[in-house]
Amino acid sequence: MMLSIVIPAYNEEKRINNILNEYVKYFDNHSLKYEIIVVCDGTDRTHEIAKEFGAITIRYPHRLGKGKAVRYGLMMCSGDILGFVDADNSITPEDAHKIIKGLKEADCSIASRKMHDSIVVVNERGFIYNLFMCLLSWVMNFMVNRMFMLNIKDTQCGAKFFKRKVYESIRNELELNGWAFDVELLLKIKQHGYKIKETGVVWIYKANSKLSIFNSFGMLKEIIKLKRKCKVGGEEYHS
Repeated sequence: MMLSIVIPAYNEEKRINNILNEYVKYFDNHSLKYEIIVVCDGTDRTHEIAKEFGAITIRYPHRLGKGKAVRYGLMMCSGDILGFVDADNSITPEDAHKIIKGLKEADCSIASRKMHDSIVVVNERGFIYNLFMCLLSWVMNFMVNRMFMLNIKDTQCGAKFFKRKVYESIRNELELNGWAFDVELLLKIKQHGYKIKETGVVWIYKANSKLSIFNSFGMLKEIIKLKRKCKVGGEEYHS
């Protein structure tokens, strides 16, 4: 069984070393067959650093957006199990492996910060910032579930894995390029009748997160666009 992990990495030269070091060490020690694809859409040294760890790299000089970067990376995957994690190493390789094991009972297995066994570790930016980010996450997830009836506790936690057949059946329907890609992905998986399992993880909020208030407004615009598309196409999903 071959595992393919995509890491979208926009100018991540300061952090890519940490996640690759931990993931390569963990998966090598557990004798797992895997490949790591790093999509480098920026101008720094992320590409060179990733290649030092034996990762497959795809390089673009301009920003693609998370959704497009993940899609481009998944096009290069040769595994039986496909997935992606964020470059900030907020999900440990141990938890990534735990999520992957969830595919024994589901077609798609995703990380969640909102299960009974989830642990959220706040960062050094202070109580007010962390409270605001938690509130923003709750509001966005509430809106998504009301709009699409996904019944998923955490759509945006940055680690998702699925069987190859699942992605191959939906990939031509995926269009969003930004942060709302996760919502579109989960919606299409649900619409095709596949089972999604949420797995509690230890989530570590990292400094210098690429997700900002500005990006959140961009995500909201994409979600509204997705909702309109569902209505126009007559594909509105109901659980």
